[in-house]
Amino acid sequence: MAQRIMIGMAVAGRPQLVIADEPTSALDVSIQAQILKLLQQLSADFGSSLLLITHNLGIAAENCDRIAVMHAGRIVEVGPVEAVFGAPGHPYTIGLLPAITLGVVPTALTARTTRASILDVVHEDYVKAGLARGLSFNEALRKHVFRNAFIPVITVIGLQFGIYLGGSIVTETVFAWPGLGRLVVNAIYDRDYPVVQAAVFIYAIIVVLVNLAVDLFYAYIDPRVRL
Repeated sequence: MAQRIMIGMAVAGRPQLVIADEPTSALDVSIQAQILKLLQQLSADFGSSLLLITHNLGIAAENCDRIAVMHAGRIVEVGPVEAVFGAPGHPYTIGLLPAITLGVVPTALTARTTRASILDVVHEDYVKAGLARGLSFNEALRKHVFRNAFIPVITVIGLQFGIYLGGSIVTETVFAWPGLGRLVVNAIYDRDYPVVQAAVFIYAIIVVLVNLAVDLFYAYIDPRVRL
């Protein structure tokens, strides 16, 4: 309600420019869509230009004709939305931040698991026996340690894959990347429930296939595993 009142006060004087600074922050998804539609309608009715200041590049991509991308306190790209997102020229726009956003936490957890697993396996008797037979430490790692140490690592990656998919929905929306996650968010905005159901079904199939691949990989790296 407060956002609608402020918007009404802003357009009461028929301004030539309406500036909306983070107009959808901390709002429910359905309320976000209503606020954005209200801003667009008022801008069209009064002939005012609308300037959106937002960290949500998905909102900018869907509601603006031109976009200016600011990074580290300066504007790094300016142009039509299609040009900036279709052929970006700055690493910030291209995808550095989306990649970091999706990869930092899973990479840290996977690295910790890998380290702990290798430290456990490297002290096993069969590794010591290989070293006693004259294998170099690198050969022992490659032939004996890695294959056995990767089993818990693969388990962690398989369990985290669902988290990756959930994170991709947020990342695609924030950074305006076209994908299944952004399609889900747009379908929720539009209350297009068949699309949401289809996307959830596709996500479920992907998770099942990934878990199947994890089980098959168990048998590949450890012949003792029986499916």
